[in-house]
Amino acid sequence: MPKKLRERSNATLADVTQPGRMVTPSDLAAAGLVRSYSSLRDWIKKGWLPPPHELPNGRQYWTGEEIAESRALNPGGATPAEPAAA
Repeated sequence: MPKKLRERSNATLADVTQPGRMVTPSDLAAAGLVRSYSSLRDWIKKGWLPPPHELPNGRQYWTGEEIAESRALNPGGATPAEPAAA
């Protein structure tokens, strides 16, 4: 059974896409984007999320901009700056 992410956050989808925000795996779980570490790894492997940044203490994070522009939120591959393919 995949290890579930603990929702230590009350982040919403609007929060995790906020420019300048550091978004943790717990934030992604609280926003309802991922449920487990295995699904998070799969999304990174498939290119739906970029690889996370890592702090000196080992914590991983993404920026709000990276989440907003990711294929996880734009399944057709389009980012907010480019139109979706017809």
